Amino acid sequence: LSAIPVVLLPVVGIVEKRLPEVPHLLVRSCMVAAITGVAYLIPSFTQVLSVIGACTENLLVIVLPIWMYHNTFGRLPGAKGVLQVGLDALLCIISFTVLCITVGS
Repeated sequence: LSAIPVVLLPVVGIVEKRLPEVPHLLVRSCMVAAITGVAYLIPSFTQVLSVIGACTENLLVIVLPIWMYHNTFGRLPGAKGVLQVGLDALLCIISFTVLCITVGS
């Protein structure tokens, strides 16, 4: 429950910038009402959120740090670079496998 404001903050910020004449309280109240309506309309909404959460958490914890590291520091030269890319690919494959196993159960 406490994660909802953190997740909604970027979306609310974008909407508030596009509608500067609308009061912030009205924008936030409408966003919460819309999300609550969607949650009631979709059956098994908790399972949908579980799948979305698993995918985004896996991406944020495993894939993005590896990608950011490669963009920041580049690949190591020689055999160390090949080993580095191989281990990173293995880590991504393992994390994707764990994601598929946990979502499937």
